[in-house]
Amino acid sequence: MPVRMLKGKTLGPAALASGIVEVEGLPTGFMCITRHVLETLAGAAVVFRGKGDLEHLTPILFERALIDGVGRMSGDLYFCRKARNAGLRVWAAHDVVLGHEPAGPEMICKGSLGEGLRRQSGTSLKYVVDAITKRTGWMANRELFREAFEAYGNPYAASPAVLATATAMAANCDGPIIEAGCGLTTILMAAANPDHDVFCLEHERKWAEQTDELAKSLGVTNIRIMHVNMAPTAGGHWYDVRKARQWYPENGFAMGVLDGPPRKYGTRTLFLEEFGDKCPHIIIDDADTADYQSKILKWCSWHANRPSPPEVILHEGRLMIIKTGIEYAKPQAEAETESGGQIGSTHRPRVRVTAGTKALPTQHGVAQSDAGNAVLHRESGTADRAVSYTRVHPTVGQRLRR
Repeated sequence: MPVRMLKGKTLGPAALASGIVEVEGLPTGFMCITRHVLETLAGAAVVFRGKGDLEHLTPILFERALIDGVGRMSGDLYFCRKARNAGLRVWAAHDVVLGHEPAGPEMICKGSLGEGLRRQSGTSLKYVVDAITKRTGWMANRELFREAFEAYGNPYAASPAVLATATAMAANCDGPIIEAGCGLTTILMAAANPDHDVFCLEHERKWAEQTDELAKSLGVTNIRIMHVNMAPTAGGHWYDVRKARQWYPENGFAMGVLDGPPRKYGTRTLFLEEFGDKCPHIIIDDADTADYQSKILKWCSWHANRPSPPEVILHEGRLMIIKTGIEYAKPQAEAETESGGQIGSTHRPRVRVTAGTKALPTQHGVAQSDAGNAVLHRESGTADRAVSYTRVHPTVGQRLRR
């Protein structure tokens, strides 16, 4: 956003609350200028007579100017300078998103002043996570997820549309979530529903540690990353989940997210085999190739004999959502908590790491073992906090209620 800030001016609490901040100069392409401003500047402006016009003099308000004999200032900024010199003030609506488009379909630039300032200060992801955690209208703000995607800086991350849908559905979940792979989606889903854990299968230990560290720096702590090796199976290379199965919650998961592993390392459809009977909905990223779509639909057809057969309820570009026909049943303890029953402590269960019967330490919050696989266990005698419900994104919500 080509805005010239006043020296030392930032987006403080007052600017954030009001939605505007005083600036030195703005582009005039989307500027609201009152008649009073034009009349004030016209009174001191250089005038000219149009060709053939013998009656009127036209004031020049948007001319470029030579400044201090060194360089020329654009007409936009010079207009703002003249206004300020005349005792007027220039204000920017810092969260209005603007873009510049050429004749073709490709966007040159898009963003807001607030986004640009957050990017410069490295606070974009914190801003997004706080907006999600505080429920400040984020479900209707798709630009928030574009900002998160661009700030994250990983071109292989889920698209803004996938991020928005996964986060909205996670906010409505009444149980834990399972994800293949970990990253930005993991963090945003966990921020949207702090009452439940987001569990992840991840084969890259370094990436798991980086994700865990980033989540903690953003104040998100309900993420459980499981480091697992890749291994050959009858259906192709996939995560070695043999030890991880003893870690799955007894009642399964409230939602699944399929975004890993990278397809050059292994197949993804084995996620459907592993979790298609353990969670009612599965969000799938990268479902934009005919081969991948065919495999997903084939899995659905294989389980068509279920009382409620799997079906694709949404497919838009890379995003696909499957309704598996499985119902998630909350643990009895949680159900009693919601209904007012007394079940003892409702603080978040402690998590320990085991491999077989030997307890192992964690590194950067990521479960590990000398065998390359480890299992996260909840300590007994505790129960998750009561569930808080929020509305799912309307478009997705309509299709989930079919």
